[in-house]
Amino acid sequence: MELEQLRYFQQVADLGSVSRAAMKLGVSQSAASRQIKALEEDLHTKLFYRHGRGVALTDAGRKLYLAVRPLLAQLSEVRELLLEESEQPTGSIVVGMPASLMGTIGASLAQIFLHRYPKVSLHLYEGSSGLLVERLESGLIGGAVLYDIRRGPNMLIAPLLEEQLFLVEAWRGDGDDSSLGSLEELSRFKLILPGGLSGLRRTIEAAFHAGNIVSPVLMEMHSVTVVKHLVEKGVGSTILPFGAVYREVGHRYLSARPIPYEIMSARLGIATATGQPLTRAMRVFIQLLKEEVHRCLAGGSLRGRTYQ
Repeated sequence: MELEQLRYFQQVADLGSVSRAAMKLGVSQSAASRQIKALEEDLHTKLFYRHGRGVALTDAGRKLYLAVRPLLAQLSEVRELLLEESEQPTGSIVVGMPASLMGTIGASLAQIFLHRYPKVSLHLYEGSSGLLVERLESGLIGGAVLYDIRRGPNMLIAPLLEEQLFLVEAWRGDGDDSSLGSLEELSRFKLILPGGLSGLRRTIEAAFHAGNIVSPVLMEMHSVTVVKHLVEKGVGSTILPFGAVYREVGHRYLSARPIPYEIMSARLGIATATGQPLTRAMRVFIQLLKEEVHRCLAGGSLRGRTYQ
């Protein structure tokens, strides 16, 4: 048995799929399959059997898993301790963000991070909160910024930001950026909103539901970019955080009127999986993310308030 084979074996066992394990490990599915086959040949026994949804451990596989898992965990802890003592964090991290935040700070965050920590391979993944939760729980990403920050059984949540939301319309030219006064006033607008997997959409729907108002949805789109284009053409209005539209507002393509916090706001949190070690690279990324959020709030490209 080789250590690399055992590492592949644990990932396949944890995820129940050779393809998902290969994606997590950053290798091809055929490479992962070869490692498992070589381990089985070395032990002269089958470790997995296939079923409709992936693979599951055989009796022999379960015995090996129970022996291997604590060993690999100890080795991982030793590795992290040694890395802690190094001058620069190393390794690879994958972090997910919703489109509304990625468009505001994704590029600058990546640029600063890679300049400060050149030995870390950073991967930013954009998606809805629902999709990000699935990928976080399956181990495909190591952390995520999520809307609707209810604590799940398999993740830890650290509050990041309460974003103020804005009614976004096509540019009117009158310079009216006055706050909306009530949910009833907001309900008079025909809204183009993100799809149901979006945490932002759930936040909006929850606010209307709390006010006993049916949300006035004209249509839903799964792309924030498409939503903004439709609003710019005058098809309807939308509700978004200011960071998602600050460029278009600056160029006078869109208008944005603030919605008071007591009517509606969106809470963002940083989620990490409880079953994965929080590496030094992920910790420095989270710290830089907080710094970038504060910088954007001070500069006006984000509108909201941080948690004390």
